[in-house]
Amino acid sequence: MPLLERNGQISDDLWIAVGDDEDLPAQGDTIVSYGRLPLDAPGRLGISLSNDLDVGGLDLQVDGLSLIVLNFPSFADGRAYSQARALRQDLDYSGELRATGHLLPDQLGFMVEVGFDSFDLQTDRFPVERWTEALEAVTLTYHRHLSRTGQSPIIAARHAG
Repeated sequence: MPLLERNGQISDDLWIAVGDDEDLPAQGDTIVSYGRLPLDAPGRLGISLSNDLDVGGLDLQVDGLSLIVLNFPSFADGRAYSQARALRQDLDYSGELRATGHLLPDQLGFMVEVGFDSFDLQTDRFPVERWTEALEAVTLTYHRHLSRTGQSPIIAARHAG
């Protein structure tokens, strides 16, 4: 599945997702479930979190993680938004946050606002152009401390104009 990055670039996903019952690859960047931690991986380490986990209550050491994947099992299930916000704001996670699952282009603005960096694209449902257009439509944010886009916050733009 292609990835849409926060900067609008489309890239291939080079990370290797490994199931709980699978051996780690000899090399490469690896994504495992939270249940497999702690883990000594050959390359960079990423984890995938179920959206029913309370990340604030986890004994999660985010310093050694290069990627955290948060799942949207349904477009109507927004628990991954709360997880992303907690990871950025409460746990000071500065690595890559990736959204996966049942994503909609219309929700990218909200995902960017809470700190997501990349998105697993479902190109079978929407063409790549629809995804990039939706990302380009995000120009302002309400939350200065959560935005990692460098975009002007809405409140500041209102007062400046």
